Amino acid sequence: MKIYEVYATSHKASLSEDPVFVRDGFSLMAALFQPFWFLYYRLWNFALVLIAVHVVLAFIEVSLGVSKNIEICLNLLMFLSVGFFASDAHAWYLRNNGYILLGVVSGNSLPEAQRRFVDNQLQEAV
Repeated sequence: MKIYEVYATSHKASLSEDPVFVRDGFSLMAALFQPFWFLYYRLWNFALVLIAVHVVLAFIEVSLGVSKNIEICLNLLMFLSVGFFASDAHAWYLRNNGYILLGVVSGNSLPEAQRRFVDNQLQEAV
């Protein structure tokens, strides 16, 4: 089962406007398409920092004449770090831009988690 954090601009807007579901855990898409994933979710600062880190690492690798094995290890470390950090960065961005955590919901897929969230919201309204 996948776990999702659910954010909205206010508690009353939870069903009237689309809530944002942020999946917890490793993001393969973020790890594979690092700066583009951050840009897609409008995380401009994170994308710039990530590009700067890649440039600095490349400069260090070239200037020190690092072996291919160390290059591979550094790139793997960046791949894993971004994959594990991406969902936290997205949640942080939402919280700092006026979104409120409405709850946490689980499901085998995003549509199932959305359905469970709506069902829970309707039960609370009754």
